[in-house]
Amino acid sequence: MEKAVLISNELFDLSSEQNLLTIEFHKNQIDLERDKDFFDDAFFKQIKDKNIRIRGKGSVEVYAYAVYWCAKNGCASITVTEFNLSRDFEIYKRGNSYLKVLPPWCTVNDESDSFIVSVVPSSSLDGYWGEEIISKNASCFMLAGSPKFTILTGKGSVLFYSILACSAFASGCENVVVEKPLEEKFIAIAGSKFKKRPHKKSCGKIIGILGDPNSGKSVFSKTLGNVLRKYSGKKSVWTYDCDAAAPTSDWYIYGLQRAKSQEDADIKTNARKAVKQKWTEDLEMKISQYMKTVKSNLDFIVADFPGGRHDEEKNIHERIPTKARAEMLKNCDCFIIIGRSDVPERISDWKMALNEYNLADRVVAEVISKNPQINPSVESFYFDEEKVFHATVCGLNRENSINNIVSAFCPSLKDLAEAILSK
Repeated sequence: MEKAVLISNELFDLSSEQNLLTIEFHKNQIDLERDKDFFDDAFFKQIKDKNIRIRGKGSVEVYAYAVYWCAKNGCASITVTEFNLSRDFEIYKRGNSYLKVLPPWCTVNDESDSFIVSVVPSSSLDGYWGEEIISKNASCFMLAGSPKFTILTGKGSVLFYSILACSAFASGCENVVVEKPLEEKFIAIAGSKFKKRPHKKSCGKIIGILGDPNSGKSVFSKTLGNVLRKYSGKKSVWTYDCDAAAPTSDWYIYGLQRAKSQEDADIKTNARKAVKQKWTEDLEMKISQYMKTVKSNLDFIVADFPGGRHDEEKNIHERIPTKARAEMLKNCDCFIIIGRSDVPERISDWKMALNEYNLADRVVAEVISKNPQINPSVESFYFDEEKVFHATVCGLNRENSINNIVSAFCPSLKDLAEAILSK
């Protein structure tokens, strides 16, 4: 049976193929206040009692909107394609009974006038989702009958926001918004527009991870985030990739680990290259603003900073080339510097760079990375007289499972983690 296009507009195509309707989004940047008009009565008439698949380009708020209203208007099921992973997940089926327990990747804060649902996925989680787990968590908390607004915020892919939108609908929420921290505004998904929520007066802490390229900095950042989470109790911990010009996403790392052939690995590598962009001062200022915003919403953020000097052909940046980069650094409450064993003097270079902005006294740890190809281990660790933690570690390699690295590093990093968490 040929695919029939039922609706086509600037935002999406709605097409029919056998017993499945597909919503294919066209653009990454959207104005939901305007674009949601495309979801009209004609659209809802088409999707009633149908199985829906949602895929393509689109931001978290437009996915959340589409999922919420498709479920509310009587579709039979919803499947979301996580386009970076190229996998389909059924996240909603009418009549299903779901677990009513909170999954590990979000927290719910019950405030006087709202529920704030923060998506904070573990860096070891995103690549391991299966349909059974998705289905069980599609309605993970009960907010039925509450007059409070539900605010969806935090860090997560379209898949996570889609699940939360399903949860909100299944729980009977009539007022749902997505918070856009970078723009500091709310976008209404369902119900009335929510007034601007003031940020918490008490701020979280940012741990900046610095180091030259190929030092294992990104792998260490993800590892530390998981170690902090293990010892943090109920506090929220998030690992943030600050290198917006060349992000190292979880889907890319897990994709390489699971690649069945060189061709499969090349496809994922090319997909990562496609999201690279030029470093600009405006981009750095946006990252700096985002860091300030997440500090007001989360307890601890591990910030994986861009690496050191590169050449222009590779579209990478100088160490601290602009005032904007300095502003990014000033957001950090403490720093950990990673250096390769063959060039350990780089750690001193980074400390000198920090000293230019009177930030060198915020260094809490210096880590030497060696033998990335062997099994993960911590060869030595100690605190010096200035209470700076020193360690020599092995196995900081993207091909090693983060879970294995965390297990190997956790006992040795416990004292460092507790020192950071107590600040």
